[in-house]
Amino acid sequence: MIAASLGKTDLIHFDMYRISSADELFDIGWEDYLNRGAICAVEWSENVRDAFFGDEVTVRIEKLGDTARKITIEGVALC
Repeated sequence: MIAASLGKTDLIHFDMYRISSADELFDIGWEDYLNRGAICAVEWSENVRDAFFGDEVTVRIEKLGDTARKITIEGVALC
């Protein structure tokens, strides 16, 4: 986990590569971070799908070639 401050909002990075279930994540205090109102950026979120409540924003970065990427953002209305 890495934490940073964005003005008044904390950004906390989680790498779930070695976490194998949502239960394991909740055991280490996942809800405490969510209840702080922090922005939680999660890599390997597919390992802990049951830890989310349906209000998350999903960002997928897909490599199309050496210099091309496709970025898909779901779960938020963009202006």
